[in-house]
Amino acid sequence: MAGLAVRGPALVGRSWSAPYFTLIDEPGRWCAVEVAVTPDELGSATAEGERWGSWERGLTPPGQISLPDPVWAELGAADRLYYRAHSSAAADAWVDHQWTVADDSREEAPSFRVSNAWSSGVDSRPQGEFEAALEAAAAHADFPGISAGAHLSALVCLHRFSPKRPMDASQLEWLVLLASESTPPGEVQMLVQRLDYASRSLIASRRHTDAGELTPALGLTAGRFMTLLVGPDASLWPREERGPFLILRNNSPAPEEEGGTCVIIPATGRCVYCAKTVWHGAAEAAMPG
Repeated sequence: MAGLAVRGPALVGRSWSAPYFTLIDEPGRWCAVEVAVTPDELGSATAEGERWGSWERGLTPPGQISLPDPVWAELGAADRLYYRAHSSAAADAWVDHQWTVADDSREEAPSFRVSNAWSSGVDSRPQGEFEAALEAAAAHADFPGISAGAHLSALVCLHRFSPKRPMDASQLEWLVLLASESTPPGEVQMLVQRLDYASRSLIASRRHTDAGELTPALGLTAGRFMTLLVGPDASLWPREERGPFLILRNNSPAPEEEGGTCVIIPATGRCVYCAKTVWHGAAEAAMPG
């Protein structure tokens, strides 16, 4: 029989749903998860506001444990969180206490990255779909390099290749854009991924490094980027400003017109994604180099 184990996320949006952990243990055991802003604070009795143990609400059978929203609001301010699992033979006391990472090995505790995150969707798709796409993007081989930077920011955007209804999953794809600043500042690192809508498997990706810093897109003009965009009327498309990202989108063009989705990082002057929306639904998308 397998012993105690815990699975957690790799990447979570700071303002999105609180993360959850899956605890696995033998039948009859009682479990808890411990989360802290540094590995050294795992097991610390003095790390108030920087550590939480689910045993505060009581031990539970193996299964899923989520961070309570008030705890997530506090711990989620950190850029990275570390965690480990505990289990006991009794429901109301530590009997035969076991853990996934011992106190003298706390530096080996698993962790996940917390980012600023924004979404841009089609109609009213469930927020959980955007969160799952963000988690899938963290599986990319280049994610560790991007996540090591400062001010990690994420955009999860759902593009629609055809405005016809009812929507067909084959006419949708995810764009996930991850960006961070170098340390010391001066460069912006970007990882752009196109993911299949249903399976969230990788279609294509591109990585960029540009001079600059991540600054809010609010108030910046997109006029100088128009030559990079699809569609002759792209400058008239509805505009969405999401943190450092600018989205120009028209996913509901008339039958005789073309629309699309374009994503720009105004601070660096780079257009990272262009995709068309047309009635016949032919998938055309590009990640400009």
